[in-house]
Amino acid sequence: MKISLLFPTRDRAPFLYWSLRTALEIDDDRLEIIVSDNCSLDDTADVVASFNDPRLKYIRTPERTSMRANFEFALRSSTGDYVSMIGDDDGYLPAQFPALRSILEKHQPDCLYWDLPAYTWPAEGESGSVKLRRRSAFGFPKAIDTDVFRENLLEARIEQTNWAPSVYHGVASRSYLERIACPDGTCFAGSIPDIYFSYRSLFAGGNMLRAAHPFSVAGQSNASNGAAHNRQKESDITTSFIADNESDPYCDVVPQRRSIPWVLFSTMETVRARFPETSEHPNYEDWYRYILQTEPIQSNEWKAELDGALQAYAAKTGTEENLKRAYVPKKIEALGLWDKLRRELSNAERIKISSSHDGKDTIYSAAKVFDRLLKTHYAQVLDGNMSARAAWRAMKRDASRL
Repeated sequence: MKISLLFPTRDRAPFLYWSLRTALEIDDDRLEIIVSDNCSLDDTADVVASFNDPRLKYIRTPERTSMRANFEFALRSSTGDYVSMIGDDDGYLPAQFPALRSILEKHQPDCLYWDLPAYTWPAEGESGSVKLRRRSAFGFPKAIDTDVFRENLLEARIEQTNWAPSVYHGVASRSYLERIACPDGTCFAGSIPDIYFSYRSLFAGGNMLRAAHPFSVAGQSNASNGAAHNRQKESDITTSFIADNESDPYCDVVPQRRSIPWVLFSTMETVRARFPETSEHPNYEDWYRYILQTEPIQSNEWKAELDGALQAYAAKTGTEENLKRAYVPKKIEALGLWDKLRRELSNAERIKISSSHDGKDTIYSAAKVFDRLLKTHYAQVLDGNMSARAAWRAMKRDASRL
């Protein structure tokens, strides 16, 4: 079974160097590692050429294109039975990869995804840290009910990162990607390809597994597209992102805005539009309310833009009354005693240590620190030679010595 690790990238060579190192340190000769360069203007090609590994392949789009098209280009250039994608400021955890392969070979899921820790690239003169919670380590992979997850999506019950099945910080089988593709074979048919796959898989269903254990780390940097979409001020990243999408035939069916809540809504509507045989309709009132209550509005101009976008879409879909009701806030129920206790226990059972390693603080050093803590305990848990609680206790002891 060959696994393809794909890195769609553009103009972020300094991040890519460290990200690639995390993949190249995986001890597995049945890997294919592909860097898909979206016509970068920096030295991305030189960074890739600096590594000498027969598993590594460099490709380049013929012209500057959208992020979605670059994901598609990378996928079509790969040959693995399973495909995984991460960003060029993210990283894999090399020591955890044997356990990942073991799960794939044993269960052969359509998609496997996992609890995802985060690493923030430090600013000048700062240092970072890594955190890991007990509930997100050494847990057996469990099947998810896509019907339940799809209902949550339609009702605007949105949860944490990597809530739904994902090929981005996840692994999907090539046969499944082809099965859920558009009639012309396009697998990523929305402006935000990773979220598109997640939502498309919820509507399509399949054999989905989620592991409460990390196999990769999400990097957060000032060059991250997601972070740029959360900023109030327009940036070169978001401006370029939206401009690249304008000529893309698979641009979202909802006009784009610089807003994560809007992106989630837009992607859901795009999946439904691409596959009209889907008969289920979203709860527009709760989706409009979700956007209104979660979008970080800090200016009157931003508020006016949001109101205008919502009113235009409500008029287009005949959901004006839903929008009108959405402006009436719903009372948020207070957390019960058990919920409060569970949250406190979750915060108490966690580890936080420096992400520096050998004088460096990068996604590579963060991955090294995670692997030094996690070791190969997860493989032992999966084999039945160690309990999850014993693995956590061993990790806590090791963390206290670092």
